[in-house]
Amino acid sequence: MFKVYCSLLITCFFTVLAFGQPSSPTDIEIKKIIPPTPNAASLGSYGNVPIGLYTGQPNVNFPLYEIQYNDIVVPINLSYNYSGLKVEEYPSWVGTGWTLTGTGVISRQVRGLPDETTAGYNGSERNGLKTVDFINSGGNVSEFSQFLNGVRGGDKDAEPDIFVLSMPGHSAKFFFDETQCNTTLKQAIVIPHQKLEIVGHFNYELPYNIRMGIIEKFVVTDQKGIIYTFDITEKAAGVEPGDQEADFASSWYLSKIETPNNNVVTYEYADRILDMPATVFERRYIPIIDGGGPVNPGDAYSLTYNYTSTNEKILKRIRFRDGVIDFIEGDERLDWAFSYLSNKASEKPRSLSRMKVTIGGKVVKEIKFTYSYFGNDARLRMDSFQEMNGIEVKQPYVFSYKDGLFPTIGQESSLFHQDHWGYYMGSTSNGDLINTLIPPFSQSFQKPDGSLLIINVPGNSRTPNLNYSSAGLLEEITYPTGGSTQFEYESNYYRGSTQSQFNLCSGDFQFVAKSSVSFSWGNPGDTKEFTVTNPTCIKFEYSLDVPCIDGEAGVRIDEMGGRPIMYHIVQNKMAGMDYSDYGPDEGDVFTLEPGTYALTAWGINENTCGSPTEATITLNQIFQSPSGYANLRAGGARIKKTRDCSDDQNCIIKYYDYTDPDEITQSSGVLINDPAYFYLQSVIWDQNFTPTYIGSSQSSIPIASTMGGIIGYKSVTVTDDDLQANGKTIYKFSSAAEYPDEGSVDYPFPPRISNDWKRGAQLYRKDFSDTQIISNLIDGYCEVPTYNRQVGIKTKKLSDYKSGEYNVTLNDFDFVPYSISTGWTNLCSRNHLEYSYVNGAQQEMISEKDFFYENPIHQQVTRIETTNSKGEQLKSLIKYVEDVASLDGLTPEERVGIQAHPNKLAIIEQQQFNGASVVSTTRNIYNGPKLSKVQFATGTNQLEDYVNYNSYDNYNNVLNYTTRSGENKSYLWDNNGMFPIAEATNANHSDIYFTSFEINGVPFVDSNGNNLAISGTSVANSGSFSFPGSFQPADPSNTLMSYWYWQNNQWNFSGEIPYSNTITTAASRLDEIRAFPKGAFLTTLTNEPGIGTTSVTDSNNQSLHYEYDLLGRLLLVRDHNGNILKEYKYHYQGQN
Repeated sequence: MFKVYCSLLITCFFTVLAFGQPSSPTDIEIKKIIPPTPNAASLGSYGNVPIGLYTGQPNVNFPLYEIQYNDIVVPINLSYNYSGLKVEEYPSWVGTGWTLTGTGVISRQVRGLPDETTAGYNGSERNGLKTVDFINSGGNVSEFSQFLNGVRGGDKDAEPDIFVLSMPGHSAKFFFDETQCNTTLKQAIVIPHQKLEIVGHFNYELPYNIRMGIIEKFVVTDQKGIIYTFDITEKAAGVEPGDQEADFASSWYLSKIETPNNNVVTYEYADRILDMPATVFERRYIPIIDGGGPVNPGDAYSLTYNYTSTNEKILKRIRFRDGVIDFIEGDERLDWAFSYLSNKASEKPRSLSRMKVTIGGKVVKEIKFTYSYFGNDARLRMDSFQEMNGIEVKQPYVFSYKDGLFPTIGQESSLFHQDHWGYYMGSTSNGDLINTLIPPFSQSFQKPDGSLLIINVPGNSRTPNLNYSSAGLLEEITYPTGGSTQFEYESNYYRGSTQSQFNLCSGDFQFVAKSSVSFSWGNPGDTKEFTVTNPTCIKFEYSLDVPCIDGEAGVRIDEMGGRPIMYHIVQNKMAGMDYSDYGPDEGDVFTLEPGTYALTAWGINENTCGSPTEATITLNQIFQSPSGYANLRAGGARIKKTRDCSDDQNCIIKYYDYTDPDEITQSSGVLINDPAYFYLQSVIWDQNFTPTYIGSSQSSIPIASTMGGIIGYKSVTVTDDDLQANGKTIYKFSSAAEYPDEGSVDYPFPPRISNDWKRGAQLYRKDFSDTQIISNLIDGYCEVPTYNRQVGIKTKKLSDYKSGEYNVTLNDFDFVPYSISTGWTNLCSRNHLEYSYVNGAQQEMISEKDFFYENPIHQQVTRIETTNSKGEQLKSLIKYVEDVASLDGLTPEERVGIQAHPNKLAIIEQQQFNGASVVSTTRNIYNGPKLSKVQFATGTNQLEDYVNYNSYDNYNNVLNYTTRSGENKSYLWDNNGMFPIAEATNANHSDIYFTSFEINGVPFVDSNGNNLAISGTSVANSGSFSFPGSFQPADPSNTLMSYWYWQNNQWNFSGEIPYSNTITTAASRLDEIRAFPKGAFLTTLTNEPGIGTTSVTDSNNQSLHYEYDLLGRLLLVRDHNGNILKEYKYHYQGQN
């Protein structure tokens, strides 16, 4: 056998595996059918919001409702994901930073042409020369020329589109390669590799606007056999006249979920044409000629605003069996106030006002959302949400945020006010209004005569500024209980090399040197030398005071060779003060190359006037390690401190430290890659080839994210107080330090291979009590690459032209191929070291586990080997549906039934070993989606049937099972197959019957409104009843029946009497009618959909009733006679 090294993608699931392995027949778990007895409703938990330590982001999530079937749960949640104010990140319909989950969408990034169009990467013309053929053409000039000309002219497509999937329980990226061009049903390549089958349905015969070719839908099947259909399209287009040719489907929304047990969830959407805020793109050409300017300056810079609209899809309704969830919008939003002259939109977006759950025609839950706005109607803000139903209202969840300045949505000037990551950085820099996104450019070149050509082009430093980007961060959650959670933030930092120049000036400054003079007469000077060993950022402060006529004072920084870097001089003349300045000003941040420099303060005063002449300059630089690394500030915020409080006196405080525990002055943060705003190109200016730097406002290499964050932290230390007196926990994670992205970083900047699916895994967790380690959990991971091939090309111009006439030929173009790679990763080893201390001596206990994945088809753990702290060698072998070929002793029918099971995660066999000895074997036999039997054996004995599941209904609910010990249990379910209404012991399913008239009966209450029904809340409004023809007991003579009848103003029990298919009494009402074989015991239940169990009647026909308020909270438990056994009252802090 071989040990497979495995791995997953976009959201990577690093799963801790645990299996309950029965060691004796009594340990075999039988499906639990009857729900537990109702208990008091929780007032709702508070605090303990999990923090994503690898990215430093809080994972705020509020469950709103769950659609529950017997083989799927679809959660509807409100989640918060906001690390700071981004200029071009706009609020959803539930407010800034908030997202409503529970539906699904596939969106795409078009590369080149849309894949499905005639000339697209997977279009109808792709039966000819493909991209991979072109890459391997081996110098066929004719095909080379034809293909390359087609790509650069927009007539051919050389790159696959990238699709992003988000749906309940799964997220991934995927694409379609060129191996399936001859079919309209295309199997996607999933990144990272996971057990998802994604099929794109291409149709080349139907047009999308004026172009042929559409993707009709995507069908996704997960490992449990659940099918998700995405066929509701959303498209984006420009807003200018005649732009329909640019229209293409940009998103496909989830419309249906279908499960193997015939459960269905459907989604409905409304449409709205919506104008989107403008985007901006700048380009600048910087020729390398004396003076640094082009021959034709008008061609040196271009600015373009782009305007688009979208046919937005708004979730309107989710339908499930006998239920519906409605999403009700409120008024038009005030933060969408911009407009275009040629706009298409007829409406503004709206906020989500309410979410209403209706089951069986009755509203069981309603959630109201309350909003206001940040700034001057700048961004939608969720203030609170609360659950209600009729007059019953729970206390709300209330949110508080950090205040600040908020750029107005659609304001074009604010587009320039972004740092490298897109976060808001304010509108000014050093007092000047920012009006570009292109960073500054500075290069020096050796000229033929040996002199230096220095080119400096000003720009936007795009340095992160948390004072602005922190606006809108969630600072406090107040829970319905009165408890709260508070968040304190700080800037993201990463360990950056000063050699890269990127973001170099965003670190923390420290004092370097100070020069000063103060005198009444003479010409003193104070010079301090300082050395820069790596490129570093400098800023200074100075003050000059020249009170006497003809006095003079100044400060300066010079290279040791004499070239000035800057100076500032003040002269006091008869006519007034005279100023002379060169270079950077006070507070400006600028870069110094390695070398030795002089910092000088000086003055001249030959006429005393009673006041001293003074000059002072203080120099600060970015703190660097000797090896040339600095802690550099990245965009956005991370969690610094959390405070969970039940009240003002009872709080749990946690602190988060992201420095490297081995180098405590260094951040453990890792940036995935530097951006690339400039590249060198040969450009023709007036028919002369000139080396030219081409810069743009968007990086040609986007700064990659990692696990949803912008920085990944290798180490995080969590303490319960800032002095660590209560101990601490140190976590270590895999990061881009070990798993960087791969690929070219040069022009034409092909897409890089992302290795993010390997990052963010917890490598160890060390727990300390005060200063002593008490536990160390060490995890090891393994990887399996599954796909790596060249799929696309990026063309590049060998030269460009800006002025003059020039005919482009083939020799002016080249190309760079690029690959896409994926794989999967999983936990492969876990060592747990526990420490104790006796008389100061450390004692260690070690347990070790190894996990093996020996079937790459299903990627599940197949073997677990454990060495416990006693030194015992334990082993578990696990087989799944796709391992059925390796099982012995199956009948042909059993083998076929297991193979037909749609849930490929289902375990079909588990074996437990102690050393080399088999302890036990458990085997599950399936017939399609249904479990038919459970077999068990101890040691090496033969497997025996211990549980047989004999029958199911249409929704695969269990109707009957029997056990080896003689137990025979049967179940009845409600009409929707959602809830069990009867459990019978010692009876077959076809021999039992029960009704409490909950569906077709009438309510029965006294004059005070108290329920009088024996079970549930309804009764038959008659004294007669006929059993339905579908009930045909196998032996009527061996069948008993019972019922309750209302006569003489009271309930009377019939007793257990011989069965008859009709009941005739003089009573006015009937309830709790049962039929069952002699010797059987029957327990019955009633249920209110969306609320819970309303009554349980035991085999002695004694009932317990459960009463709820409109919010579904248990209020009363009554006995058979209506006496109150338990009463619950719910009180929230602050309520009267």
